[in-house]
Amino acid sequence: MTFMEQAAEQVATSGGLLGALGTVLGTAAVVALGLAARWLKPRLDELLGKTEKVREHVANDHKTNLRNDVDGLGSKLDAVLAGVAEMRRDIGGLREENRQQRAELEGVRGDVRRVQDTAESARREAATASRRLRDLDPAYPPPDGD
Repeated sequence: MTFMEQAAEQVATSGGLLGALGTVLGTAAVVALGLAARWLKPRLDELLGKTEKVREHVANDHKTNLRNDVDGLGSKLDAVLAGVAEMRRDIGGLREENRQQRAELEGVRGDVRRVQDTAESARREAATASRRLRDLDPAYPPPDGD
C-alpha cells in the first residue's frame, strides 16, 4: 500500500482530517530522518576517522600522557633558560674581569716603558760620563786588576 493510499484509508476510516494529517506528518518525519541520517553518515565517518588520527598522534602507544610530557618539557625548558641566564651572567663577569686585567696589563706595560726609558737615560748619562772621564784622563779606564 502506498503512502497516498494509506492517507486516503486513514481519512476514510477515522473520519477525520486530523488522523490523516498525523499520518502524513509522521511519514514525513520518518523520511526526513532517513534523509538526514543518509546525509550525516559520511560526515560522521569522516569525523570519526579524523578523531582516530588525532588520538593516535596524542596517544601514540606511549606509556605517558602527551599533556604530562609537554608539561614536563616546559619545566625542563625553564631550567635550561635559567642555566643560560646564569651562563650569561658568568660570561659578563669574565668579560669585566678581562677588562680589568687588560687595564692592569696596560699599567704594567706603562711601568715597563718608564723603567726602560729610565734605564736608557741612565745608560746615556753613563756613556756621557765615561766619555768625559776618558777625555780628562787618557789612562781611564784602568786595566783589569789594578
